[in-house]
Amino acid sequence: MFPILIQAGPVAVYSWGVLLALAFVACWLFSRWYLPRRGVDAEVGLDLLLAAAVGGIVGARLLYVVTNWDVFARQPLWIFMLQRGGMVFYGGLAGGALAVLGYVLYRKLPVPVIADTAAMAVPLGSAIGRIGCFLNGCCEGAPTRLPFGVVFPGQSTSVLPAQLIDSFANLLIFATLLHFAVRTKPRPGALWWAYLMLYAVSRFLVEGLRVNPTYALGLTQAQWICVPVFIAGVAGAVVTWRRGAEGADSSV
Repeated sequence: MFPILIQAGPVAVYSWGVLLALAFVACWLFSRWYLPRRGVDAEVGLDLLLAAAVGGIVGARLLYVVTNWDVFARQPLWIFMLQRGGMVFYGGLAGGALAVLGYVLYRKLPVPVIADTAAMAVPLGSAIGRIGCFLNGCCEGAPTRLPFGVVFPGQSTSVLPAQLIDSFANLLIFATLLHFAVRTKPRPGALWWAYLMLYAVSRFLVEGLRVNPTYALGLTQAQWICVPVFIAGVAGAVVTWRRGAEGADSSV
């Protein structure tokens, strides 16, 4: 819709880049607020954000390039043109998680606490970042005749605003996990596994609103990735619950 927010001669400010920056700022501010409530120095949040930013951007871009190699093989310089968009969330999640885990282990920080913080920071950032996708005109949904359909510049067909729907879903996940984090005392690490389950379900459904190549059983690549992510969330939640139950029994 508005891929370029400001144009001053050859200098352009891209909406996608601005929203991405705002997403990281929001995650940083949230971590500064939440980490001290779990006994971790707030200043660690900036280091975690930088690690997540570098690992997330590299992972998200790498997976996008690999899955669209037929395009980048002809234009290899496009790999570094991030202002055009083109990232895969699961690649960013994996890259960011590995980078953060490496930093956490190096600093000997409590892994479950950092994971719970990320469980809320990631959907908050994703909710903002998806608005950038909408303004950039990428990741749109399938054609529709519904009244809330959107016609992007250069197109003649009304499509579903899948980016905004995904943004709302992520915001709902953030609000839900934040509610449980503040109102209850979840076992360390429980929020992370809950996030994996909630996001896998929401992404699976949102992906059904888009037009992407399908693989086995009519599911897209992203939908197939949702399956093991959801299973990992369930398995992690079960292990966390059992460890908590065993700890409670041993203290009796």
